[in-house]
Amino acid sequence: MIWIYGAIQVRAAWKLKVSLRRVGVMSLITHLFGTQANPILNSTVTTGLNKYRALFLSDLHLGSYNCKADRLVKFLINNDAERIYLVGDIIEGNHLKHWPKYHDQVVKILFDKSLNGTEIVYIPGNHDSLFRYHYGTYGNLQIVKNYTHICLDGSLLFVTHGDETDILPNYLWLPFITLLERLTKLGLWELVRRFLSRYIEHHTKKFEFKMRKLGHLNILCGHIHCPKLSDHYKNCGDFTHHCTAIAETVDGKFELLKG
Repeated sequence: MIWIYGAIQVRAAWKLKVSLRRVGVMSLITHLFGTQANPILNSTVTTGLNKYRALFLSDLHLGSYNCKADRLVKFLINNDAERIYLVGDIIEGNHLKHWPKYHDQVVKILFDKSLNGTEIVYIPGNHDSLFRYHYGTYGNLQIVKNYTHICLDGSLLFVTHGDETDILPNYLWLPFITLLERLTKLGLWELVRRFLSRYIEHHTKKFEFKMRKLGHLNILCGHIHCPKLSDHYKNCGDFTHHCTAIAETVDGKFELLKG
């Protein structure tokens, strides 16, 4: 039965991929963001109370049952930045049928922020990998494979989702993980933390080694849902369990924020 379920999920993902290629990413972005202002929100609300030079968020998993969208809405209302990095797994490609109002409000707030001048850099992850077929610039939104952020002190910070060292391709294991998450009511990385904590440490070391081998000495990523802030390695965490993000202040300092 699980193999039949997996085959159905792979086929559905392929159909969605073909559909995106036909319709174009701008149509999807317009559908998600809407063409009219959200009557609940306005520019005063979405500009944020705390101002940062940059905000980094990953693994929101909008469209999944694990997403803490209510807390994410409050976080985005209270925080703003010159540039917001969406570091992958923003939309849960396997749960698009689940889209309550808070999930819609998250997208609306981000759209309103972009209208008010905030640059948004979207780096698709393995769960929203369909957007990897649509790299480009759309107004204040950039969809890119990765990005080199120039810190205030002039140092370079390589920003990427972090799935470069995954063992299996997405289409082979994501459908089965989706089924497992539905049965256990837990996210993948919550399961890993509970039963295979050593894997996270191994994955992190392997990823850091590969990035440094490619010449990236300072890296920021998401993917493994483990918030961390150190001199050379930073992880945003997630908004399915930890509800964390990373910010660069106007003074050039990096902080781990709790949503």
